[in-house]
Amino acid sequence: MPELQEVFRMATQKIRPEPGALERQFQGQRRRSARRKAAAVGLVAALAIVAGVIAVQASRISGEDRSTTAGTGISTNGGPLFAVDGDGSGFTSDGSRLLVLTSRGGLVVDAASGEVLRSVDAGPGDGPAGFSPDGDLFVTARGCGQCDQVSPVQFLHTHVIQTSTGEELWDFRKACCFVAFSPDGRLLALPHAGRTQVVDLGTGEPVNEFEAFGSFAFSPDGQQLVVGSGDEGVVARVFDVGELSDGRPVVTLHGDGADPSAVEFAWSPDGSTLVTSMNSSEASVWDAVTGERMLAIPSPTGRITSVAFASDVGLLATGSSDGDAVVWDLSNGDAHPVATRHVAMGDQDWLAVALSPDGTRLMASNAAESTVWQIS
Repeated sequence: MPELQEVFRMATQKIRPEPGALERQFQGQRRRSARRKAAAVGLVAALAIVAGVIAVQASRISGEDRSTTAGTGISTNGGPLFAVDGDGSGFTSDGSRLLVLTSRGGLVVDAASGEVLRSVDAGPGDGPAGFSPDGDLFVTARGCGQCDQVSPVQFLHTHVIQTSTGEELWDFRKACCFVAFSPDGRLLALPHAGRTQVVDLGTGEPVNEFEAFGSFAFSPDGQQLVVGSGDEGVVARVFDVGELSDGRPVVTLHGDGADPSAVEFAWSPDGSTLVTSMNSSEASVWDAVTGERMLAIPSPTGRITSVAFASDVGLLATGSSDGDAVVWDLSNGDAHPVATRHVAMGDQDWLAVALSPDGTRLMASNAAESTVWQIS
């Protein structure tokens, strides 16, 4: 049973684990899933566990270009624009800012200069979970420190904070440990007592709840949610989010299953295509309407750990465990690499990627540092 599901099984059935068991499960989840996209993510508390408190510092990079060809034959001319300490979450919906997670909160960074415009100190806790698409809201998860008590689910909290003021807007209980925002920032998906719940951030009330548990991502129109599956032969399921939905999946992606909290998702800008990565040697391209697997994108080297679309154009970025970030053009029905960049991974094995909405900037993060390049 996947580790986070086991956490909630113990919580809801009031099973007393051996001392330290749940905390070890959460720490293992953090190490493997140091980042979650959509809108997300991951448990970035691994930064505090593995590397200590990360300094808040942005720096302009000059000198030798660190890019490599990664065996693709694609030109990698052009050095990085800047790098900033922390785990890059993605660009804001207008492309003007980069959102970065740190061990105690987050940073809002100018996407052109690397200047830190604002920092968010979420205080002590288990780790930041993500930003809203416009960067106005910040989410952090807390409560794992008391996981060895009976019914630990009662101690799990997801907090929504106003980035500009630090004011806490919502405290969702029995909810942890990663989130996804709808593209308009109105809805928030989060694990809740072993299920997946969607809440309205205007009222704090649930909109829908699904009998599914794993990483997730909203469609571009915010009307659907894809959720990873741990069931044999199923990669993920797609649900309608609206209040009239009966909570049953409308599309199922069939294939070799994986840890449902380790699947990464990317929706194409028009919502017709889904791309998944499962920390394996390839990413899969799916028809989001029929669930048909249309294409496999092989990793030039390493395991593909993350995927991300540019929201305004048909470019896809993939990140691999050996530090290669590749940008692909999918417009002709196949995957054609158009740019490659490289990040030194050190002792990390998970590379997160993001593209600016217009596809002109690429971000790659090894959890300790996020680097941005101009690619067109």
